[in-house]
Amino acid sequence: MIAIRTTQAVYWLTDAGLRALRCSDSGLPHHYRRILSAIHGPSEVAAIRAAVGCDGHTLAAWLDELDTLGFVQTARTAAAYYLKAA
Repeated sequence: MIAIRTTQAVYWLTDAGLRALRCSDSGLPHHYRRILSAIHGPSEVAAIRAAVGCDGHTLAAWLDELDTLGFVQTARTAAAYYLKAA
């Protein structure tokens, strides 16, 4: 179910994600670092998956974890944030 929801999303790095990626001693796991480095501006899941080279279910779970940590953001998350702030 996560894969269906996530494959339709567009992701981009948050400020926290960019800081974590730039910090070589952040303790960020290698697979998270690979994902964050594959995101260049708004990035579709297919482009991220092609750059990372893992299966869709695994990538969906990792993107969901990165979203929970606040390192990436989706269009859905941004819309909810801005609607709440308005």
